[in-house]
Amino acid sequence: MILNEADDFGLIFDDFKSNSNLVKEGLVGEAKSYLIPQREMVDYALVWMNRNRR
Repeated sequence: MILNEADDFGLIFDDFKSNSNLVKEGLVGEAKSYLIPQREMVDYALVWMNRNRR
């Protein structure tokens, strides 16, 4: 069985951005963009999902 809880990826990003100083925000053209270190984001997301998904 696959549980698709994709709606919480925005919450994970918001928490990661709030709890670290690793997310850099800027513009690409006129679009708001984020530079995110992927290893740290994936590690954070794994802990977040284990704590918040049941």
